[in-house]
Amino acid sequence: MAGDRRLRVAVGLFVLLAAASLVGPWLRPFDAWHTDWAQLQIAPGLAHGHWLGSDAIGRDVFVRTLLAGRVSLLLGFGAGLVALLFGLAYGALAGTLGGGAERAMMRALDVVSALPFLLIVVLLLTLFGRSAVLLVLAVGAYACIDLARMLRAEAARLRVLPFVQAARALGAGPWWLLTRHIGPNQLGFAFVYLSLAVPQAILVESFLSFLGLGLDEPSVSLGGLLAEGVQELEDAPWVLLAPATFLALLLIAFTLLGDALRARLAVRSA
Repeated sequence: MAGDRRLRVAVGLFVLLAAASLVGPWLRPFDAWHTDWAQLQIAPGLAHGHWLGSDAIGRDVFVRTLLAGRVSLLLGFGAGLVALLFGLAYGALAGTLGGGAERAMMRALDVVSALPFLLIVVLLLTLFGRSAVLLVLAVGAYACIDLARMLRAEAARLRVLPFVQAARALGAGPWWLLTRHIGPNQLGFAFVYLSLAVPQAILVESFLSFLGLGLDEPSVSLGGLLAEGVQELEDAPWVLLAPATFLALLLIAFTLLGDALRARLAVRSA
C-alpha cells in the first residue's frame, strides 16, 4: 500500500509538472520573449499579471520557467532514451557473452568513464556548434555508462538461470540468447532505471546550460534560467527561485517514481 501511494504521488507530481510546462504558457497573455519595459524586475503578484514576477528586461518569469521546463524535459527524455538504447545493447551483450569478452567490454567502459566528460562536450560544442541533437547525444552517452554497468550485472544474473542454460544446451547461440531470452527479460529492469537516467540527464544538461554550454536563445532550459537568475539574485531573487523550485520538484518526482518502481520490481522478483 505504501509503495502504491508513493507511486501515485510520484506520477501525480510528474503529470502536474509536465502538463504545466506543456499547457501553462498558452494560458498566459505573455510569451517568453516579450519585454515589458514598464515592469522591470516586478516582484511576484496577481494584480500586475506577472504571477512569478519579471526579470531585468521585463520578461514573465512564470512563462519562461514553464517553457524552460518543457525544453529540459524533452532533452532529458531524449538523452534518457539514448542512454537506454545504448546501455541496454552494450550491457546485455556483455552480460550474455561472459568470460573474456565481458571483462574487455567492462574495462573499455571504465576507460570511457574516466575521460573528462565536460572537456569533451566543450570541444564538441565548439567544433560543431550548440544544438539540441548534440546535447542529447552527449548527455545520453554520459548517462548510459552507469546504465550499461547495471544492465550487464542483470544480464549476468539471467545468464545462469535454468531457462537460459536449457536454451544454451539445445544449441542456442549468443545472439539467440540475447534477443529471445536475456534482452526481453531485462526490459522491465531497464525501464525502471530509465527513471534514474532521465533526471540524471536533466541535471547534467542543466549544469552545462548553467555554464553557458546549452542551447542558444530563443530556446532556453532550466539551467539557462538558473544562470540568468544568479546574475539578478541581489535585486530580483524570484528570477532564480522559480526555475530552481521547478527543477527541484522535477527531480523529486523522478526520485519518488524510481523508488516506487524499484520497490515493485523487488516484490515481483522475490
